[in-house]
Amino acid sequence: MEKIREFIKNYYFEILFTFTILLAFLIRFLHTSKGLPYLYNWDEPQTASNAIKIMKTGDFNPHFFHYGSLMIYLNLIVDIIHYLFLMSKPYNTLTSPKDIKIFTDTHWHWTISHPEFYHWNRILTVLLSVLSIIVLYKLVRLITGKKWIALVSAYLITVLQIHINYSIWITNDVPLSFFVILVIYFSVLFIKKGEEKYLYLSLVFVGVGSATKYNGAISIVMPLIALLWVFFKKRKRIKKITWISIFLIPPAVFLLIMPYAILDLPNFLKDVGFEIRNYKVLGPFATVEPGLSHFFLQMKNFYTNLGFPITIISIIGIYSLFKRENNLLRFVFIYPIIYLYFMCNTKMAFQRNFVQIYLFIAILFGFGIFNLYKLLEYSFKRLEIKSNNLSLKITIFLLLLIFIPKSFQAVNLAISVHNFKDSRTRVIGILNEIKGYDLIVFAKELRVHENDLRRLNKRYKVIPLHKIDRNKFKGKKVLYVVPEKLIAFFPTRCYEDLYRDRKILTLIKREYILERLGEYAARLDIYSIDPKILILKDFPEIVN
Repeated sequence: MEKIREFIKNYYFEILFTFTILLAFLIRFLHTSKGLPYLYNWDEPQTASNAIKIMKTGDFNPHFFHYGSLMIYLNLIVDIIHYLFLMSKPYNTLTSPKDIKIFTDTHWHWTISHPEFYHWNRILTVLLSVLSIIVLYKLVRLITGKKWIALVSAYLITVLQIHINYSIWITNDVPLSFFVILVIYFSVLFIKKGEEKYLYLSLVFVGVGSATKYNGAISIVMPLIALLWVFFKKRKRIKKITWISIFLIPPAVFLLIMPYAILDLPNFLKDVGFEIRNYKVLGPFATVEPGLSHFFLQMKNFYTNLGFPITIISIIGIYSLFKRENNLLRFVFIYPIIYLYFMCNTKMAFQRNFVQIYLFIAILFGFGIFNLYKLLEYSFKRLEIKSNNLSLKITIFLLLLIFIPKSFQAVNLAISVHNFKDSRTRVIGILNEIKGYDLIVFAKELRVHENDLRRLNKRYKVIPLHKIDRNKFKGKKVLYVVPEKLIAFFPTRCYEDLYRDRKILTLIKREYILERLGEYAARLDIYSIDPKILILKDFPEIVN
C-alpha cells in the first residue's frame, strides 16, 4: 500500500490525464453501436458504403466528391482489416467481399448487409476524436506551460455531449478537427523552436485536412502566419524553398490523397461546385441569412450546447487573449476567428460544421478557470485574508460542480445508447414470444434488417403495404407488422404512392392492434430512426 500511495503521489497528474483519455474513448465507444443494424445518420453511407464499394470492385475512384476522399480511403483500410478478421472466424458467412451488400446492389442508399463494417468504421472516428483531445492537451501545454489548464481543457471536451455526439459517426467533421489542431500544434512548435520540419508537418496536415473536408484548406493561414512571425519577429533567415513550400506542400498532399480530383476532373468539379453553390447561394436545408444573422445563430447554438456556467467561464477566459505574455494564445485563436467569419458567411447553418470550434472554447474554459483562481488569490491578498490555499480549493470545488454532473450524464447516456435497441430489433423478440400464429407479414417500408429476420422463429413474408391482402391468408393465423405512420422526407417514390399507403394505414382499427412500440414515424423508402411499429391481429380490406 505504501508503494501505491507513493506512486499516486508522484504520478497523480499522469494518472488523471490517462483517466481522461480512457474515459473519452469509453464514452464514445459505447455510442458506436447506436441504431445498428439500422442507420440513424444521413451522411454515413457517403463515406462507409463508398469505402466498401471500392473493396468490392477494386475501383479506387470513389465517384463521390461532395467531401474529401481521405476518410473513404481510411475506412477502406479498416474494412480490409475487418474482412480479413472475419475470414478467420468460424461463424463468418462471407466468402468474398462481393457478398457484402450496399446501395449499388439494392439501389437503396442505406443498405448495410453487414453492419459490423460500419461499427469498426465508427471506432476509427472515435480514435481520431480521442487523438484530437490528446493534441489539444499538448497544444495548451505548449502555449502556456501550465499542465492544469491543459487538463481542464481536455476534460471539458471529454464529457461535452455535443462533441461526443459528432465523434461516433462515420463523417468528416471530427476527423477534420483532429487534422486542424495538428496544423496549429506544429505551427506553434515552429514558432517556438524555429525548426522548419515543424512548418513542413503543419503544411502536410493542411493538405490532409483539405482532403478530409474542403473547408480544411482555411487552416493554411496558420503555417503562413507562423512563417511570417518567425521571419519578421524572430528575424530568422528563411530559405526560398520554405517560402515556396507554402504553396506546394498542401496541394501536393491533397492530390496524393485525392488523385481522382484530377483523373476524374469533371465529376470532381461537379460535386465541389454543387457544395459551393449549396452553401453560398441555395442553402436548401438549415438555411440562415449569411453574416451577423448566421453568427448570432451559431452563438446561440454554442450557448445551448455548453450551458450557462461553461459559457460564462469561457468568456472569462477571453481576458487571457489580451495579456502581453500570451502571444502564442492569440496566434492560436487566429484560426477560429477566420473560420467563424468564413463559415458564417454561408447560408448553411449545420452545427456539425462548427464542431471544431468547441476545441477552442475548451481552451478558453481552461484559461477562464485559471483566471478565476488568480482573481480569488488576488482578492484574498487585498482583503488580507489568510487563504491557506482557499482560492485553489474554491476553484477545484467549482470544477467538480461542473464536471461531476456532466461526467455522470455523459456516462449514463453512453450506457443507455449502448443498451438501446431499435423497435425493429425489439419487435422480433416480442414476435418470438407470441404463440398460436403461423405467419408474420412485415411491411417492406419498415426495412427490417436480415440480421433481425434471421432471429425470428416463425415463417415470415416481406410485402409492400399496398400489396398486403389478408384474403390470401385465409385459414392461417397471421400477424401483420406495419409502420404506424409514414412521413414524406425525400421519398424515392411518387407522392401518389405515399398518399395511397397513408390511406391504408388510416383504415387500421384500434381493435386490430396487438402491440405498439417505437419512437418515430417511418420514412418511406429511406432510413428511419426507431420507427413506431404496430403488430396487428388483422389487416384492413384494401379496395383497389
